[in-house]
Amino acid sequence: MNSCIINCPKHIEPHRLPGGLFWHDELDDIWCGVSAKVKRTRSLMTDTYKDLRSITGRKVRLLWDATEARPMDKDIRDLIYDEMKKTFTAIAVVSGSPMGLMVAAALCASTGCPVPLKFFHKEDDARRWLKKF
Repeated sequence: MNSCIINCPKHIEPHRLPGGLFWHDELDDIWCGVSAKVKRTRSLMTDTYKDLRSITGRKVRLLWDATEARPMDKDIRDLIYDEMKKTFTAIAVVSGSPMGLMVAAALCASTGCPVPLKFFHKEDDARRWLKKF
Protein backbone atom coordinates (compact mmCIF):
# COMPACT_ATOMS: atom_id res chain seq x y z
CA MET A 1 0.00 0.00 0.00
CA ASN A 2 1.32 3.43 -0.95
CA SER A 3 1.50 6.21 1.57
CA CYS A 4 0.80 9.81 0.58
CA ILE A 5 3.45 12.37 1.48
CA ILE A 6 1.08 15.25 2.26
CA ASN A 7 -2.11 15.18 4.29
CA CYS A 8 -4.82 17.75 4.80
CA PRO A 9 -4.59 19.28 8.29
CA LYS A 10 -7.53 18.34 10.51
CA HIS A 11 -8.59 21.99 10.94
CA ILE A 12 -9.08 22.48 7.17
CA GLU A 13 -12.10 21.18 5.26
CA PRO A 14 -10.75 19.93 1.91
CA HIS A 15 -12.50 20.22 -1.44
CA ARG A 16 -13.33 16.73 -2.72
CA LEU A 17 -13.11 17.03 -6.50
CA PRO A 18 -13.43 14.22 -9.05
CA GLY A 19 -9.65 13.95 -9.56
CA GLY A 20 -8.56 14.29 -5.96
CA LEU A 21 -8.60 16.13 -2.68
CA PHE A 22 -7.57 19.83 -2.63
CA TRP A 23 -7.10 22.39 0.13
CA HIS A 24 -5.60 25.83 0.59
CA ASP A 25 -2.69 26.33 2.96
CA GLU A 26 -3.34 29.96 3.82
CA LEU A 27 -0.07 30.35 5.73
CA ASP A 28 2.04 29.77 2.61
CA ASP A 29 -0.72 30.62 0.08
CA ILE A 30 -0.15 27.25 -1.57
CA TRP A 31 -2.85 24.90 -2.81
CA CYS A 32 -2.27 21.26 -1.99
CA GLY A 33 -3.66 18.34 -3.94
CA VAL A 34 -3.65 14.59 -3.48
CA SER A 35 -4.55 12.52 -6.54
CA ALA A 36 -7.50 10.18 -6.28
CA LYS A 37 -6.86 6.59 -7.30
CA VAL A 38 -9.26 6.76 -10.26
CA LYS A 39 -9.05 6.34 -14.01
CA ARG A 40 -8.51 9.71 -15.64
CA THR A 41 -11.19 10.42 -18.24
CA ARG A 42 -11.74 13.57 -20.26
CA SER A 43 -14.88 14.51 -18.31
CA LEU A 44 -13.31 13.75 -14.91
CA MET A 45 -10.28 15.92 -15.62
CA THR A 46 -12.26 18.74 -17.25
CA ASP A 47 -14.61 18.83 -14.25
CA THR A 48 -11.73 18.73 -11.76
CA TYR A 49 -9.87 21.65 -13.33
CA LYS A 50 -13.05 23.68 -13.88
CA ASP A 51 -14.09 23.16 -10.25
CA LEU A 52 -10.62 23.99 -8.94
CA ARG A 53 -10.46 27.26 -10.94
CA SER A 54 -13.93 28.13 -9.66
CA ILE A 55 -12.78 27.60 -6.07
CA THR A 56 -9.45 29.41 -6.34
CA GLY A 57 -10.54 32.27 -8.61
CA ARG A 58 -7.00 32.68 -9.95
CA LYS A 59 -3.88 30.79 -11.01
CA VAL A 60 -2.24 29.17 -7.99
CA ARG A 61 0.87 27.37 -6.84
CA LEU A 62 0.25 23.65 -6.36
CA LEU A 63 1.93 21.14 -4.08
CA TRP A 64 0.83 17.89 -5.74
CA ASP A 65 1.08 14.50 -4.09
CA ALA A 66 1.07 12.11 -7.04
CA THR A 67 1.32 8.93 -4.93
CA GLU A 68 -2.03 7.56 -6.14
CA ALA A 69 -1.78 8.88 -9.71
CA ARG A 70 -2.30 6.25 -12.38
CA PRO A 71 -1.14 6.04 -16.01
CA MET A 72 -3.32 7.87 -18.51
CA ASP A 73 -3.76 7.99 -22.25
CA LYS A 74 -2.01 10.62 -24.34
CA ASP A 75 -5.22 12.53 -25.06
CA ILE A 76 -5.79 12.92 -21.30
CA ARG A 77 -2.17 14.03 -20.78
CA ASP A 78 -2.65 16.61 -23.57
CA LEU A 79 -5.86 17.85 -21.92
CA ILE A 80 -4.08 18.18 -18.55
CA TYR A 81 -1.21 20.05 -20.24
CA ASP A 82 -3.71 22.63 -21.56
CA GLU A 83 -5.53 22.85 -18.21
CA MET A 84 -2.26 23.33 -16.29
CA LYS A 85 -1.58 26.55 -18.23
CA LYS A 86 -4.95 27.98 -17.14
CA THR A 87 -4.80 26.81 -13.53
CA PHE A 88 -1.27 26.92 -12.05
CA THR A 89 1.71 29.25 -11.80
CA ALA A 90 4.03 26.45 -10.59
CA ILE A 91 3.76 22.80 -9.48
CA ALA A 92 5.92 20.97 -6.96
CA VAL A 93 5.46 17.19 -7.09
CA VAL A 94 6.03 14.70 -4.28
CA SER A 95 5.15 11.01 -4.35
CA GLY A 96 5.27 8.02 -2.07
CA SER A 97 5.33 5.68 -5.07
CA PRO A 98 7.49 5.19 -8.16
CA MET A 99 4.30 4.95 -10.26
CA GLY A 100 3.17 8.40 -9.11
CA LEU A 101 6.50 9.93 -10.07
CA MET A 102 6.42 8.21 -13.44
CA VAL A 103 2.88 9.46 -14.16
CA ALA A 104 3.80 13.03 -13.17
CA ALA A 105 6.96 12.94 -15.30
CA ALA A 106 5.00 11.65 -18.31
CA LEU A 107 2.75 14.73 -18.27
CA CYS A 108 5.54 16.93 -19.57
CA ALA A 109 7.93 14.40 -21.09
CA SER A 110 7.24 14.95 -24.77
CA THR A 111 6.34 18.64 -24.97
CA GLY A 112 7.91 20.20 -21.90
CA CYS A 113 5.83 21.66 -19.14
CA PRO A 114 3.65 24.76 -19.56
CA VAL A 115 4.47 25.94 -16.00
CA PRO A 116 7.51 25.49 -13.77
CA LEU A 117 7.39 21.95 -12.37
CA LYS A 118 9.89 20.22 -10.13
CA PHE A 119 10.06 16.90 -8.26
CA PHE A 120 10.91 16.62 -4.57
CA HIS A 121 11.46 13.91 -1.99
CA LYS A 122 10.46 16.14 0.93
CA GLU A 123 7.42 18.34 1.38
CA ASP A 124 9.44 21.11 3.07
CA ASP A 125 11.77 21.40 0.07
CA ALA A 126 8.78 21.51 -2.30
CA ARG A 127 7.12 24.29 -0.29
CA ARG A 128 10.34 26.32 -0.18
CA TRP A 129 10.66 26.09 -3.96
CA LEU A 130 7.01 27.04 -4.56
CA LYS A 131 7.39 30.23 -2.52
CA LYS A 132 9.60 31.60 -5.33
CA PHE A 133 6.54 31.87 -7.60
